[in-house]
Amino acid sequence: MDASHRFHRFIDTDRRVIVFRPIGPLAPETFVDEVFAALGELAAPWTYNRLFDLRRWDERLRPETVKAMAGRWAALTEGQIFHARIAVVSFDPTVTIRVPAATGHFPDEIICHFTDYHEAMDWLLSIDPAGYLIEARQHAPNRAIDGRIVIE
Repeated sequence: MDASHRFHRFIDTDRRVIVFRPIGPLAPETFVDEVFAALGELAAPWTYNRLFDLRRWDERLRPETVKAMAGRWAALTEGQIFHARIAVVSFDPTVTIRVPAATGHFPDEIICHFTDYHEAMDWLLSIDPAGYLIEARQHAPNRAIDGRIVIE
């Protein structure tokens, strides 16, 4: 792997969360391959919530990348009954912040976009994800235009 980019993954088996963090000029195809290499290490990856921290990735999550991931995910989860959450952390102004949505590409998951890593993780771990978002909207500052990584 080129030293100009990295791909980190963190798997928390106790809380059933996987964090993916690409850094630098990692090609979208390589990003997808790395994600599925990590998922391939797990006995039942569909039982994990996933957090994609894209703040330091030089690429964007383009529609063709999402479609490629969806196809591989459908093959991996074929025949499984599950529901999971996906949090996407990004400073990309084209994403809708903190609005959970279902998508045709990932019909068994709820996807929510964030600009703050800690909010995203808290949402994934929350027993009441809708209630968490209501509370977060009332108290959190708007970080959509703040490009700094904030440690609280």
